[in-house]
This record gives sequence, structure tokens and C-alpha cells, in this order.
Amino acid sequence: MITFGSIEPGRFYTPRPGAYALILGSDDRLLVIDQRGEIILPGGGLDPGETAEEALVREVLEETGHAVTVGARLCEAREFAYEVDYESHFEKLCVFFRAELGAKLAEPVEDDHTMVWMPRVEAAEHLSKGSQRWAAERAG
Repeated sequence: MITFGSIEPGRFYTPRPGAYALILGSDDRLLVIDQRGEIILPGGGLDPGETAEEALVREVLEETGHAVTVGARLCEAREFAYEVDYESHFEKLCVFFRAELGAKLAEPVEDDHTMVWMPRVEAAEHLSKGSQRWAAERAG
């Protein structure tokens, strides 16, 4: 498995499985989320008992208000990162899926998340996580 980030000596990294969507529009635009200036893919961590697919459906709904159809598993990566919102170090075990955005079902729960359609190549350069940039490059 490809790995991103580095391990700081003396730090404990909590394993955190997550699922992320690569949602492409017909014009090779990728759906990304602007979270207070940080560009990320839709998705996030699995809750206890969830499959990656279930977590992805929940996360996309929370972040965008839209349903999503989860498609093929595209790739996997591991990333060592510090998450400011959690004030913790994580070993993120990321699974990336092709997905299709469905109907809007509700307003997003996370009001600091804004949907942005970005040319895929540009998104691959602007995503804040190395693993997500790598996955976006493979989504074409």
C-alpha cells in the first residue's frame, strides 16, 4: 500500500479507516469540498460497525446534502497526518471509490463544507492531502 506523510518520533498515531468519493462530472470536473479553505474529497472516517461504502454514503450526505451511488473501489492508501479539528495524529487508512452524485435530499449538516466542481487536473494539484491528490490523478 502506498504511504503518504511521515511519522514523527515519539508520536502515537491512531488508526483511522476512511472512505472517499471520486465523483467526476461529464466535463472531467471532480467534486471537491472546500472546508474553510482546505480542499478535500467528499468522505471521511468510518464509524464503528460501518462498512466503507456505508460511511461514504453517510459522509457525502452530511457534507453535501446529496445521495450518492458508490461504485468501484479505485485505490487504497495510508497517510500519517495531524488533524487540527481533532488535535490528534492519525494513521489514515483511505479507500477511494468512484461514485455518482445523486439527488439533493437535505441541506448539508456540516455548514463549513462547500461543494466545488473543479477540473480534475487542477483538483489533483489543490487537494490538501497527499493521498487524495494521488487518488484524483488516478480517477481520469
